[in-house]
Amino acid sequence: MSVAFVGRRTELDALASLVRRARLERAPTAALITGEPGSGKSSLLGELLRRAAPLQTIRVAGFEPMQAVPLAAVADLIRHLAKAPGDGAVLDRLVFRGPEAEDRDPLRIFEAAHRALASEGPMLIAIDDLQWVDERSLALIHYVLRA
Repeated sequence: MSVAFVGRRTELDALASLVRRARLERAPTAALITGEPGSGKSSLLGELLRRAAPLQTIRVAGFEPMQAVPLAAVADLIRHLAKAPGDGAVLDRLVFRGPEAEDRDPLRIFEAAHRALASEGPMLIAIDDLQWVDERSLALIHYVLRA
């Protein structure tokens, strides 16, 4: 069952405007939604993602019990990028298919993710519960934003 999104029009409009500007300027952009627990931040983010079509969107979510697992928060992003033409196969091999003894060098993973993302075109990466995102996932997001 879907619930209608109510309120937060000013914030939603500001975020939608930021997404439009980022697409026009073809530049990475970041926004931070803050507030008390239960104030509707996740709902606002979800509504933004629903309205972002046809832009590709990926939701990254931190989860406290998974905070110690490297790349746990960006697992959906990595799975998506691993299917991208070209460097997606490199990313897939580095993260999922390589021999167990193969070095899981973060820089190689980050660069393969960046190249796969570049081949995918514009994408909205939304992060929910940032405080619980693991360090390696934060590093990957930082890398692709700067690259």
